[in-house]
Amino acid sequence: MKPEIACVLTSARKNGYTAGLLKKAVELLEGEGCAVHMVYLHDYVIAPCKSCFACIKGERHTCGLPDDFGRNGEGELFQLIQSVDGVLVADPVYSFGATAACHLFFERCYPYLWSGKIKGKPLASIS
Repeated sequence: MKPEIACVLTSARKNGYTAGLLKKAVELLEGEGCAVHMVYLHDYVIAPCKSCFACIKGERHTCGLPDDFGRNGEGELFQLIQSVDGVLVADPVYSFGATAACHLFFERCYPYLWSGKIKGKPLASIS
């Protein structure tokens, strides 16, 4: 069975410099026999965390926001991140730090801290 990797581009520029770096990484991953799931973060509707604590209080520890990440654990991105074997995030550097989209992505991964569903899952980044 091929390892599955979610490759997340946080840049709005699908053909920019960071996207080019990610493309090379994807080629290497595929060359090593990995199945790659490309995620262009700007193609999804993702709201900021509302601090409702549904992820802490609920038995399933899922996000209750009705967007592409949450949907009580049924959101496309929520399902993908917990189903893959690893995550690679490619993020351009703006103003000497991570982009707002990158911050938003990691912020919305908060429910996994409570569920433990991604504990020990490898994460790598390109910036």
